[in-house]
Amino acid sequence: MIDFEYFYKNHLKSVLEPDELHPHHHKIQIGKLERFPEKPFDEAVRAAQLIGERLRDPVLCLSGGLDSEAMALAFLAAKVPFRAAIMVFSNDLNLYDIQHALDFCSEHNVPLQKIEIDPVEFLKQEQHLSLSSKYRTLSAERALYIHFLSQVKGEPVLGGEILRFESPQDHVELACPKDRDFSYWRYFLATQRKGIPYFHYYTPELTFSFMAHTSVSKKEFYQTNWTAKHSEFYQNKLQIYREAGFSIVDRPARQQKWHGYEQLKISFDNQGGSTESYNQQYRHIYGPLPVYDLNQFFLIDENDSIARQIFKSSMAE
Repeated sequence: MIDFEYFYKNHLKSVLEPDELHPHHHKIQIGKLERFPEKPFDEAVRAAQLIGERLRDPVLCLSGGLDSEAMALAFLAAKVPFRAAIMVFSNDLNLYDIQHALDFCSEHNVPLQKIEIDPVEFLKQEQHLSLSSKYRTLSAERALYIHFLSQVKGEPVLGGEILRFESPQDHVELACPKDRDFSYWRYFLATQRKGIPYFHYYTPELTFSFMAHTSVSKKEFYQTNWTAKHSEFYQNKLQIYREAGFSIVDRPARQQKWHGYEQLKISFDNQGGSTESYNQQYRHIYGPLPVYDLNQFFLIDENDSIARQIFKSSMAE
């Protein structure tokens, strides 16, 4: 039995705790901040060092996006040896997306595993259904990523997004992992495999550092609906990472990246004769929406005055 203390201590947790008032009460819990966060880059370097002390063979899963590149920069600065793994779709269906990760590995001489996967056959053969059920996720794309993780040699480290506010319908909420995103946690636990599902949540200090030191918590960022503004979102997120201290290279072609499955969608849409063929089959949540994914609560330690201070300061902006 693997001791997962290195993985969960003071780290993000997902707990499904029903009670009379909330029969499907789902909690996202995070450990107490031990001090006020330093700048995100410094906290990321510290997190990389901690991971390097706990994993023998860290393999960073690079997607070509800003989040995973920031993670890799932190490992380089921490001087923690690592390899990289990149999911390569057949017929170059994600080359536009992963090219940035390939360039990064070449520029920094990072040893690389390229894992080739045929996503069209994977979905057509409905291999995503069993994985979705086993690890409780309603996303065919997350199931596809779990399939990729199962082929990574070493101990996978995933980047994930940063904690931030969003305002989808005139009310402010936290954009943090939902229960469906914890499918990666459940995969590592079920297979008794060492791995880090969300680097940017590895320590509470790293998690809250972006809200404490960058414009990610400012209204002009979180009150904007970025869905149809890929280029603008990329530029704003790049600015946030630079404010955070990360020397991320501006790769203009990356501003067209959104979720990494654009060409796969086009392939299925062409075959299905509709611009919504892929979304209806694989991207929209399939099956009944579980209520535990709706009744979600992000909880911090009741005695965590630092986290509350950061939230209060952010909301006052």
